[in-house]
Amino acid sequence: MSNIEQELQKAVDKVQVPDSVSEQIQQEIKKAASRIDELIESERERARAVCDTSGSDSGDCAAAWDAVEELQAEASHQRAATQPKTSLEKYCDENPSAAECLIYDE
Repeated sequence: MSNIEQELQKAVDKVQVPDSVSEQIQQEIKKAASRIDELIESERERARAVCDTSGSDSGDCAAAWDAVEELQAEASHQRAATQPKTSLEKYCDENPSAAECLIYDE
């Protein structure tokens, strides 16, 4: 994360949101999660139908299940984005070079 992004995140974290607005945001998040769950179920049913029709070894079957997997990944990303940061994540945002925050590639 660049210095500009860090400063922007600090500014966003300081913004005070009225409780009523916060509740509205949470309701909209729940509605969106519900919609994506419905879409996943719909795509899952479609994938089953495609595989029953074209066979489980067909490219169409694989593509249909790929679509389900992509939607599930997006749902997971959305859920993760709504989770509050842990104290370690907050600390690492402010101190990226701290020993606890370093990530090593092998």
